[in-house]
Amino acid sequence: MAAESLMDLSADYHLDLLATGVILLDAHLHIRELNLSAENLLEVSASRALGSPLEELLDESNEWYPLLHQALADNYPMVRRAIPLTTRMGQERTVDLTLSPIAGKVDSRCLLVELTMIDRLQAISRDESEWQAQATLKEIMKGVAHEVKNPLGGIRGAAQLLAGELGNPNLQEYTDIIISEVDRLRTLVDRMLGPKERLESEPTNIHEVTEHVRHLIEAEAKGGLSIKRDYDPSLPDFLADAGQLTQAVLNLVRNAWQACGDGGLITLKTRVYRQFTVG
Repeated sequence: MAAESLMDLSADYHLDLLATGVILLDAHLHIRELNLSAENLLEVSASRALGSPLEELLDESNEWYPLLHQALADNYPMVRRAIPLTTRMGQERTVDLTLSPIAGKVDSRCLLVELTMIDRLQAISRDESEWQAQATLKEIMKGVAHEVKNPLGGIRGAAQLLAGELGNPNLQEYTDIIISEVDRLRTLVDRMLGPKERLESEPTNIHEVTEHVRHLIEAEAKGGLSIKRDYDPSLPDFLADAGQLTQAVLNLVRNAWQACGDGGLITLKTRVYRQFTVG
């Protein structure tokens, strides 16, 4: 292809419709022609760019810049993938670069430069990889949930049988805790696997929640932790998801236990505060 005929390609082949930036450089790397995509990439208009050295529009520190001289000297096309490109305005791009030497007048050579932006393609590829990773993780979670729910059913059944055999009603309190905790864990597993659900609000007594948590922690601590109760008995029931509220209080008390260690003292206190924002 003769370089002098390239000037007419934009009209003949609608180069301005291409997403690929096309630039024609002379032997001194001055811009002779460029399409609309190249204008956008270089952040310059054609009237400003034509006749200008490429170095005025691109930072010469670009690692691929010496390839332009090499392609002209060797008269050999080159292709480079995922090349970083920095404009004089400091904008960073990632492009696929194709260099094609072409014949010009009086044995002078020109260089056809094609710049294909791949930033968007890389972003799409990253999003696709993340989606695949999430899908794989979800499948793993389903398998783990299945393995967890099976023994939970066995634990619940064993606790029910044990409750029927116990003659001491005080000991039945512990089997009730086992059964309620198994039910709560099964609900948590179901929520982890399914879509995010709305809270299942129902009238809840905060002291039933704190007492349940107290029994759990005391059973775990085996006498190594003191829990003091300071409740306001006038507090009314309120709408809440009892399961999630129990989990939140349990997390708080466990964190307090870890902070104070064995032999520590934790106070469970309930009060009404008005116009108070947590955190």
